[in-house]
Amino acid sequence: MNEKELLSRLKKTKKKLKNKNLISINNLSLKELNLVLDTAEIFREFIRTNSKKKLDLLEGKSVINLFFESSTRTRTSFELAAKILGADVVNISGEATTRKKKGESLVDVVRTLNAMHIDAVVIRDNHSGASDIVAREVGCAVINAGDGWHEHPSQALLDLLTIRGHKKFKNLKFTLVGDVLHSRVAGSLLRVLPRLGVKVTVCGPESFLPVKVEKFGVKKETNLEKSLNGADVIYALRVQTERAVRIGSSMNEYAKSYCITQEKLKLAKEDAIVMHAGPVIRERDLSTEVLDSPQCVVLEQVENGVAVRIALLYLLLAD
Repeated sequence: MNEKELLSRLKKTKKKLKNKNLISINNLSLKELNLVLDTAEIFREFIRTNSKKKLDLLEGKSVINLFFESSTRTRTSFELAAKILGADVVNISGEATTRKKKGESLVDVVRTLNAMHIDAVVIRDNHSGASDIVAREVGCAVINAGDGWHEHPSQALLDLLTIRGHKKFKNLKFTLVGDVLHSRVAGSLLRVLPRLGVKVTVCGPESFLPVKVEKFGVKKETNLEKSLNGADVIYALRVQTERAVRIGSSMNEYAKSYCITQEKLKLAKEDAIVMHAGPVIRERDLSTEVLDSPQCVVLEQVENGVAVRIALLYLLLAD
């Protein structure tokens, strides 16, 4: 697909999102979810087939990546997405900010950035609700790139795009394994998958499962083998050790019970796919054999992350 073909296809589908911010996956209606995914597919085809990946769709726009927590996949893909669209990008990491070094409040940091007439802030913070606070203080678009244990909406979108490439959503059997309680990835997936008709089971030690997780319309299971039986999609979550998460048994015992191995994978459907948001801890989350198998779509998720974030920035910022 060349640039002319890209612009033609975008023109046919171009619509604005109702909200100027993406704080929660619930900010998007089902129609808007499909719009983002359809737009991402168009951009994915473009970046797959072009050695020159530079457009001017966001020329003159400025995007600030404000990350107070570490990130490889999310930060890099948002930076690539903005640059592919032609935006000016400024990356600010937590260690380099006056908030971290000098005690400036989050509100004052973003008010300062807003005074520079920026067009978008992509923010990651270890406090739930941080992106909502930012959205109330600035006039530009705000994208939540992960707020504490709460949500990670762009991750959910790239996961949906990945699943859609392999499966139908209606009546899909989806098993989410691991530290569900402390995972913002789970926070967004549990909000969106039931809306699409997906049958979700969460699995992990009791201490890793939200007390009232059933309110999302999902099933709860502590036995991995039972949860994997007949699954279409298996999504492994890592233990959130950076959030001082502790488990009653050792990590080795946890891995024995909940690591997805090739033998355990046989309990799922033959064409099941295995997903993980990364970083993957080998032999704790997924065995090396599973991670390197054709059923594992982790790198496809990474590719789709760039496409989804291009689509989001385009739909939120393009004139």
